Amino acid sequence: MRKLAYLFVGLAAAVTTALPAAPRATAASTYWGAIAVSDWGSIGSAWDYPSPSAAKSAALSSCGDYTCEVLTTFVDCGAVSYSYGYGSYTGGNGASRYEAESDSQWYSDSYVIKSICN
Repeated sequence: MRKLAYLFVGLAAAVTTALPAAPRATAASTYWGAIAVSDWGSIGSAWDYPSPSAAKSAALSSCGDYTCEVLTTFVDCGAVSYSYGYGSYTGGNGASRYEAESDSQWYSDSYVIKSICN
């Protein structure tokens, strides 16, 4: 029995030293997105930007109206909804498209007008 135990210990040592080391985990790059909407319904969106401010600027440029306002910035997904009853655009974000869309629907009659993910 003692010989069998030494055999297993020896095999375990041989296998662990023969296997290559796992690669080190590195921090994932974070990309940002944003969605902007004007008072008249123009929509501008941006994704895969290196910072929130860069994403906001790109969304505002893409929106193209002086009344454009950024309603959401996000890392994963973002969405904007509209409510006829309140005459209001609302933004939200989340880890998935579904979560972002749900987060953007603030009112019972809200419906999603734009959603994107990085």
